[in-house]
Amino acid sequence: MWNRFEFELGGREVLIKTAGASAPDLPTGRENLIYQAFQNAVDNGQGSDVGMKVTVYNHVPISSGLGSSATAIVAGTLAANALRDVSLSESELITLASRMEGHPDNVAPAILGGLVVAVMPPEGDVVALSVPAPRDLRVVLAVPSLQLNTGSSRAVLPTSVPWNDAVFNVSRAALWVAAAVRGDFAALEMATQDALHQPYRKSLIPGIDELFAAARSAGAFGVALSGAGPSVVAFCDNEHAVAVEQEMRQAASLADMAARVMTTSPSYQGAVSNITGER
Repeated sequence: MWNRFEFELGGREVLIKTAGASAPDLPTGRENLIYQAFQNAVDNGQGSDVGMKVTVYNHVPISSGLGSSATAIVAGTLAANALRDVSLSESELITLASRMEGHPDNVAPAILGGLVVAVMPPEGDVVALSVPAPRDLRVVLAVPSLQLNTGSSRAVLPTSVPWNDAVFNVSRAALWVAAAVRGDFAALEMATQDALHQPYRKSLIPGIDELFAAARSAGAFGVALSGAGPSVVAFCDNEHAVAVEQEMRQAASLADMAARVMTTSPSYQGAVSNITGER
């Protein structure tokens, strides 16, 4: 699932046109995250007065737990990097974009591609490592029409968590990486269990329990909220993908949940930029 951005730089006007998913909800001027990311990444003020026309072909719905904001930040950052006197390294790009996003969870894999483990220290560069993942892994997405902004989703979380819940999640995060590297799909059932956020956020998404149960009954190895939600991700192999998609679609219908259900594959290629004309 890719967003595509076409930049035309010049003049002083800023105009951002969006076609596709969530198009009416996105700002069209300087308040757009794309432009703000561009300004955040310009070199010593170079380009600060540059106008632009950006056409966005948007396929990632906003406020759905799928990293839409990260695509905008990465696009603006890469566009500005094309104008810099000295281009930023991949590590510097990830760090710059992560600090604007507030975390590296989405921008790091958007830049690198594949399954990425990333840590953002208080100071210094983000540490982001791409981890091999099984090529026959499939991810079935159920994307409810309900939009769940990050602020609302964070508001239901407790301010502190029990020690046992923290240990529960740390062990499963490590298991996720080990399962991916070994290609052990069966371990994903345990690796996708969560005690830190899903129990609290489920209350915001009517019908989510039915989606989880339907995916598992059709052969999904693991099911989880995507990001802060409301989207649901079901991990399976190619053999079970069609059945998982069908059962999740039926479950959403029975729960009166308007949702788009689709099967995707992990992309092992990150963001790609093609620059034409003079810098």
